[in-house]
Amino acid sequence: YLEIRSGELIPADGKVVSGSGLVNAAPLTGESLPEKVEAGDSLFAGLVLARGPVIMEVEAVREATRLHGLIDSVHTFKEKPPRLQSSIELFTMIWVPIVLVGAVMAWVMFKDITDWKIVLLLWVVACPCALLLAAPIPHAAALSQAIHRGGIARGGDVLESLAKVNLALLDKTGTLTT
Repeated sequence: YLEIRSGELIPADGKVVSGSGLVNAAPLTGESLPEKVEAGDSLFAGLVLARGPVIMEVEAVREATRLHGLIDSVHTFKEKPPRLQSSIELFTMIWVPIVLVGAVMAWVMFKDITDWKIVLLLWVVACPCALLLAAPIPHAAALSQAIHRGGIARGGDVLESLAKVNLALLDKTGTLTT
C-alpha cells in the first residue's frame, strides 16, 4: 500500500483503497480537467494527484505499468520501419549489387589500369546511400516534434498515414485513434 498526497507523482499502477481526490490524467488520456478518484478507482504510474490524499494498493510496477507500455509502443518506431523506408531498403538491396557489377564490367571493358577512376566514379554516383537516410531522418524529426508538442505517434506508419488525411475529427481530449 502507498499513500499518495496532493501534488505527488503516482509511482505505480493500482487501485484506490481509501480516500478520494482529483488526478491529472492528461499524460495518458489527454483530458485537460482533473478526474475524481475514490475507493475502487484505478490510478496509473506517471499521473499526478492534484488533490488528495489517497491510499492505493499497488498492482503493477516498472515494466508492468500502463505508462511503460505506452513508452514501449513509441519505441516500436525504431524497431518497425515505415513502409517508405522498407521500400527504399528493398530497392537498395537490389541496386547496390547491380552498381558494383556494372562498375567492375566498365573497368574490364576499358582494360586500362588508369581507368580505375571510372569504377570509383560509378560507385560514388550510383550508390543509393543517401536514399537510406531519406526516410528515417525526417520520420525521427517528425516524431520528435510530435513528442515536444505533446503528441504521441506509435511508429512511422502513423506519420505516413497522417500525411494523407484530408479531414480529422477529434474527441474532446484531442486524441486521434484508429
